Amino acid sequence: MNGSELKPKLYKRRWIFLAALAFMNGLQTFATLAITQVNNVFVAYFHISYALVDWGSIGNFAGEIMATLPTAWFVFNNSFRVRHLAITCSLLLSVGLGLMTCSLANPALFPLLVLGQIILGIRNAVALALVPAFTVQWFPDTEVGSTFAMFLFGGSSGLILGVILPSHVMYQPLKNLSHVTHLTQSNLGHLTPSNLSHSSMTPSNLSQSSTTPSNLSHSSMTTSNLSHSSITLNNFIYSNMTKSNLSDSSSDWLLYDRDVALFLYGVPLLLSLFTLALFACFMTDRPPSPPTLVQARQVEEYNNLPGRRTISEYFNEVKSLFSNQTFLLSTIAGGLLLHTGVIEFLTMSQMFRELFRKTHSDLNPDVISGDCVALFAVGALIGAPISAWLVNKFQRCKLQLLMGALGCCVAATGVLLGFHYGSIAVIWTSNFFYGFAIRIGAVPVLELVTQASYPMREAFVGSFYVAIQAVESIALAEVGRVVFNATGREETLIYQVVCLIISVIVAGLIQPAKKRREAEKDLGYEENESTRLLLPKKK
Repeated sequence: MNGSELKPKLYKRRWIFLAALAFMNGLQTFATLAITQVNNVFVAYFHISYALVDWGSIGNFAGEIMATLPTAWFVFNNSFRVRHLAITCSLLLSVGLGLMTCSLANPALFPLLVLGQIILGIRNAVALALVPAFTVQWFPDTEVGSTFAMFLFGGSSGLILGVILPSHVMYQPLKNLSHVTHLTQSNLGHLTPSNLSHSSMTPSNLSQSSTTPSNLSHSSMTTSNLSHSSITLNNFIYSNMTKSNLSDSSSDWLLYDRDVALFLYGVPLLLSLFTLALFACFMTDRPPSPPTLVQARQVEEYNNLPGRRTISEYFNEVKSLFSNQTFLLSTIAGGLLLHTGVIEFLTMSQMFRELFRKTHSDLNPDVISGDCVALFAVGALIGAPISAWLVNKFQRCKLQLLMGALGCCVAATGVLLGFHYGSIAVIWTSNFFYGFAIRIGAVPVLELVTQASYPMREAFVGSFYVAIQAVESIALAEVGRVVFNATGREETLIYQVVCLIISVIVAGLIQPAKKRREAEKDLGYEENESTRLLLPKKK
């Protein structure tokens, strides 16, 4: 087949496959974030520390790093093509969600939860190798922005659900004091009237107090005198719940929350099996006719490659990729832009808890921080299609990345000022614009990377793109945690702003290259007809 004699053609089913990839991205984002938003439940159920829950969620990034070299090797040897990558993604998603669901069957199965997170991380590495490969196989350059934006759109949707659903549907039996009718003398022992009426039980001193059956042995605590004390839902939830001080009174709502978590993970598991069936039955490596002449020529070249290539050739290809300055700078700048928000999200609930303690507020920091992240995700949802249109229309990827990074700096500064002055409205508004700015800058990054690294396989490039950004994310999160524990919330947010300023500087050093588009022009076919984000234009 001569690529120059083949007429490019676009197929409508490419949007169905892309929607399925975006949907899987949303399921994974939801499963990962659901843990961090209600870590109190996981701490209490598995009898572990908050730090261990956080490290369990970071297992996601560990899986991404572990999967890099094997995925790149299989792609390099032409063993993993688009169909194989898609099926592998779906299968790993189902296995990861299945392990996380099974871990909730017994408190001793926390290692299964961590293993599930690691497998989801491996799946994410394969997915981000798949997306650019699928894009260039099925879409013309004029739709690249739309494909990347739709994939990120799925992640933003999962982000919204992951931060809103768990924090609002859990703790249901203790939504307000009218539900605390089961807290009686039989399961709480006794408190003296003086202890109950004169103590100020706040989140800070409740967790440090010694409330054991031995010192709660003299009085009768009923719903009537409970209403006169300063014990609230927030006080009850924020106590240091471990295996030693969990009582019968907390077992009811804990088992309820466990059942809710089973549902929240079980439904995505069933949906992931649906995507697995879709890809296994209908997905192909490439369409019958390629979307561009460059793709036709590339198919010919790879069909003529030997079936097995050597380790030496593999590492020469890796060396060539890492010597590509545009690839490195674009990946680092994009990683700082995308993952600096991890600093805020991992510590946001604790930041709000500290803020509410100082202002003597009864607001639930888990719920407020979840709503805050949800507003971030709404901004990202709105920014994704706008960013896609800008990439498709103008192809000014470096400028767009710079504008997104600058917008993130301004928004992160707003978050800092909001916490400094205690304004929840400013924090929420700033996070909304933060999410919007991230999507404006994030969509063009993969286009910068794949254009600069052409004619390397896009899946090969995507594997190392994921690994570099996973290392960035872990480093940013852990340094941020150290800063938070050593100093406080404002210093942590200053660190976040500094990281975003660095991303602006790195983005400014990028020298864009449009190698794939230049090759297209050399073949005498400059552009393909542009289509809409979700459905092609009618001819």
